[in-house]
Amino acid sequence: MKRLLIILLLFIILVASAITGGTFYLGQETEKLYQGLITQLAQNNGLTIGKNDYNKGFFSSRAMTTLSMANTTTKINVSSYIHHGPIIINDILQGKFGDILNPLSTKIYSDIQIIGTANKKPVQLSLPLTTRVDILGSGTVKLDLPATTRKLDNMTLRWPGITGQIAFNKELKTFKSDLNIPRLDITTKTGANITVSGVVYHSETSLGRNHYPLGDYHLSIAQVDIKPFLSIKKMRFESKASERENFINYTVRYKLDTLNVAGNTLGPGQMDIILRRLDAASLTAYEKQNNKLGKTNLNQQQTTIKKIGNFMDLLAMLAKQAPELEITNFNFKTSNGNIISSGKLVLDGKDKELGKNPMQLLAAVNGQVNVAFPPGIIQPLLEPYIRADLEAYSKKGKLTQKETEKLTPESVNKIIQQALPLYLDRHPFTKMLSHENNRFIMNIRVESGSIKINGQPWQPKLPNFSLGNKPQAN
Repeated sequence: MKRLLIILLLFIILVASAITGGTFYLGQETEKLYQGLITQLAQNNGLTIGKNDYNKGFFSSRAMTTLSMANTTTKINVSSYIHHGPIIINDILQGKFGDILNPLSTKIYSDIQIIGTANKKPVQLSLPLTTRVDILGSGTVKLDLPATTRKLDNMTLRWPGITGQIAFNKELKTFKSDLNIPRLDITTKTGANITVSGVVYHSETSLGRNHYPLGDYHLSIAQVDIKPFLSIKKMRFESKASERENFINYTVRYKLDTLNVAGNTLGPGQMDIILRRLDAASLTAYEKQNNKLGKTNLNQQQTTIKKIGNFMDLLAMLAKQAPELEITNFNFKTSNGNIISSGKLVLDGKDKELGKNPMQLLAAVNGQVNVAFPPGIIQPLLEPYIRADLEAYSKKGKLTQKETEKLTPESVNKIIQQALPLYLDRHPFTKMLSHENNRFIMNIRVESGSIKINGQPWQPKLPNFSLGNKPQAN
């Protein structure tokens, strides 16, 4: 019996040592993780870390961090209460036993207060976050924003709740993110109502060799209503960033089911794009430059000018590797048929000093894009010309009485459809089209910055789509 008590005592001492040792270790690791998360938040959003207090205890710690953005009144206060693992003693003492079933973890309760101004009035938003970190250093951040109504100067915002989650590894190099916004209602003072429903975001990313995020991104929106003018149903955005050698390649897809504008229904539509040979180091440097702008003393206008300059510099750097933009598929349904397009453009600046003269960027563009229009879109543009000629032929007696009697609405419409290719040169827009396989084609070729449409030089001047006065017959 005595030996059994000794063994039991040794076992209790061993368990207690493991718990206290684990608690001390996890306390140290949690502080490192907390500082890493704060640093990433600041670097990725152009913020400056101000006050950063971390008071470490044995079973729990408290942290208070303040971040700010230069030349704005916006401040972010991050207040956190950390319960150390491997057994969350504080929760147990408070009667919260749910985490006993998952003891090897640390929990961080954070309240993020975003304080700024809108129209010179203070605005404050609170984001409650719960972070769980396991004993290996991986963790999950959860957002659960309750239903809220916020009144601003020019609008009122309402949402029934927002939930989100970000899972990360110990090195903070892989992330899995989810966000769910069931509904967002915006009512303006003018009476306009905007409703966005069913917003779902998901991404799985990791940092590549050049510390550029790679992976998959998905965003879907069930419906957008701007009453009574606009309604969009089932919008989807998908992209994938991959790394090959020192280049980033993107595949992007946009889709929507229906677009209703002022009673006219369009869709479905889809566009697939591939971006190739984007220099990873240049993209990473560009992001760092823009993030640093938040720490400067530049005003908003100066910051905007600087960002434009950074973007032009980025294009010049990317152009040295001849990146490509290819539209592999564009198909959009209208009430008069489908518009179809495809093409590829290359920004070739290998032998040009584009950084010294950004205007040469246009001269570095080469490629071709084809757009095919259905007859139903072209007919409204040319029909007045054809009808004017038919009317003139009838008045001049060029049509027999028998031919005139045959001009029923159905037969006239058939004549118009057959005559469309013969009238292309009668309208400023259709002059740029050719007719192939019952579709009207616009072939746009770009060579060293010059543009040719169907083989003819084109000056950058918008065509006049208005029919104007009644066309005169030939």
